[in-house]
Amino acid sequence: MTIYRSSYLAFLVIVAACKPVPIDPKEKAVSEAQQAVVLMLKDPNSAEFRQVKMGPKESVCGFVNAKNSFGGFSGFSAFYYNTKTLEAYIHDSNQDWGGKGIDAEVFAEQGCTIGNEQTKALEVRRLLNESNERVLAE
Repeated sequence: MTIYRSSYLAFLVIVAACKPVPIDPKEKAVSEAQQAVVLMLKDPNSAEFRQVKMGPKESVCGFVNAKNSFGGFSGFSAFYYNTKTLEAYIHDSNQDWGGKGIDAEVFAEQGCTIGNEQTKALEVRRLLNESNERVLAE
């Protein structure tokens, strides 16, 4: 009788442990974002993420570092993932300031940042827009 009772208790413990755990929507979105970003990398297995979090506008923001074509790590780059459109984008920190400005605007629209260069990039973008408007007005 004792063997059956302990076997039955062990069975109940196992069944109780197998209950499906509810998935947190934010954790699911972060996981989907990381999967989408990894698919964009040259060496997906080398991906390292930091500061990954849900943004205020249905997007996941963070930074990713991975190996480049030469086999070296390229440094952390900002990324965002829009949970509605399933669009992922990785910021290229090696582009010119005009491109950085465009990225800074797009990331800000998503509720994200490109990092330390955000303020300068937005200022450059504003100045370029003003310059273009003056040229078009002439």
